[in-house]
Amino acid sequence: EGAATYRRASNAQMIDFVYGCPTGIFSNYASGGSSYVASSGSPPSAQTPAGTAPSFGHPLFVDYTVSDEIDTAPGEWTPRSLLALAVDAAGFRYDPRQDIIYSRMYPLQRSFGYAYGYDAAALAMNAIIDCEPIFFDYAGKSWMIELWKGQYGLETGCEVGV
Repeated sequence: EGAATYRRASNAQMIDFVYGCPTGIFSNYASGGSSYVASSGSPPSAQTPAGTAPSFGHPLFVDYTVSDEIDTAPGEWTPRSLLALAVDAAGFRYDPRQDIIYSRMYPLQRSFGYAYGYDAAALAMNAIIDCEPIFFDYAGKSWMIELWKGQYGLETGCEVGV
């Protein structure tokens, strides 16, 4: 697994390249550049379809193309591996340009609200977190803002929930 960043000399625009060929149940992946072709076992050929990485096979070869056009829109993330599909199902998205995971505006858990049960189950979900719930009343309603920080699997991060 790895990543590289290309900086255009003409305008200092940064372009990220991300690739991985994990073993086990997780799929190969690649993203970045203006386009790319990827194959496993041997380098890509002229017949290799662009924009997709083979699900499995080692080693993974990726040829990236950087066009002269300026990329202004953030790269679109398409979950393909089991882990990525789980992240998406949990209500999160990945921004490859910033290399961050963020919450969607209307994730499934928004319908259920926050509860202590999520915090208690964190360890079972491979998350070691510190949380700080803040309770208050406003406009005739009881509110809670909760702050989390910690280790989520192999990543670290933080969250704020209202």
